[in-house]
Amino acid sequence: MTNWRRRSRFREFLRNSLWIAPAATIILAIVVGRLLRECDQALHWKVFTFTPDGAQALLGAFIGAMLTFLVLVASTLLLVVQLASAALTPRIILPTFRNPLIRIALSMFLFSYTLSIAVIGRMRPDFVPQIALAVTIVANVASVVFFVYFVMAVGMGLRPAFVLTRLAESGRRVIFEVYPDAYDADEIEREPRTLPSNNGKVTLVPHVGTSGVLLAFDAQGLVDFATEQDAVIELVPHVGNFVSREEALFKIHCERAIDVRPLAGMILVGAERTFEQDATLAFRNIVDIANKALSPAINDPTTAVLGIDQLQRLLRTVAGRKIHSGRQADASGTVRLLFPTPKWEQFVSTACEEIRLYGATTPRILNRLRLMVLKLLETIPESRHAALRDELRALDATAAAAGTTVAQPPAARLIWD
Repeated sequence: MTNWRRRSRFREFLRNSLWIAPAATIILAIVVGRLLRECDQALHWKVFTFTPDGAQALLGAFIGAMLTFLVLVASTLLLVVQLASAALTPRIILPTFRNPLIRIALSMFLFSYTLSIAVIGRMRPDFVPQIALAVTIVANVASVVFFVYFVMAVGMGLRPAFVLTRLAESGRRVIFEVYPDAYDADEIEREPRTLPSNNGKVTLVPHVGTSGVLLAFDAQGLVDFATEQDAVIELVPHVGNFVSREEALFKIHCERAIDVRPLAGMILVGAERTFEQDATLAFRNIVDIANKALSPAINDPTTAVLGIDQLQRLLRTVAGRKIHSGRQADASGTVRLLFPTPKWEQFVSTACEEIRLYGATTPRILNRLRLMVLKLLETIPESRHAALRDELRALDATAAAAGTTVAQPPAARLIWD
């Protein structure tokens, strides 16, 4: 039962560790250097005709350049994290560290650096490994080219539009994973609703591990365990909620006492929210960026408008998915697992409420929110219009209270300048 948590922690470790790939390339460079020397000794290739003095000077320059690049990449990473957290939101620090370009850059530079040292260290006055030297030159030149691309990519990646788009893409992926079925108003009532007859006794199971945020849970494992025990397991906190030690984590609906220790291996708790099963995290991050942009200290409504663009995209995605009721059944159709899940109304509220309040005195923001709601009303199923119409009324009330003029349909328009 604990294998799921071990696998999940191992995946998180691999995703969050910057040192694994670069460390592996050091070993790879040592192995490649040895293989290239053996090729040189076997083939005695003289095509390039590098002299010992010229080869040592060239490799020495490459070693110094690669070491400089490594320092610059580390400095750039710290600078990017500082700028992104100050200008946007601290919640994007973790995705920034997970940027594959950082691992690729560190791996390429360390490979070239180690290979250059391995080649120059084995060079003799009467023998220059021509093949090894040629491969080392190619690796170092490729690293220089990638360094130029890396600087450009990192600089462009700090743009709010790029960050917001990347957050929206991550949000769309997790939405499709958490809600795999397309929305159909006629089929929404067909979810499993049969509860076992012996679910009267309730046992609270506290969280016994380290306090933290509930990142994910093994739904199928919990269903299988509940089926074996002829019980119903209710997960108390939402994914993304903070769980303190000794706080209620599960409610077990079962007439008899059961061993609840295996349940600890079916949840994953960490320091901060991740995208693994958290369908609302992308909304939260984008709203945080928009809120900071609307603060008097920054006063950047354009960034807030860009955030609303991505929120509109995410809301349309959620509207097209079947938001399940948080019930999962076994093979016989009996409900075995209950867990809280956000409803459509919560997605709408998260996307609109704070931006509407913080942008109450900015017509551009209220107009863009109104346009977003009107566009969604045109394209999503009618059964999900109620929350959006409530938001239209809230927009009118907010604008009236703040004395802000908001365009009314059919003249609703987006003011870009």
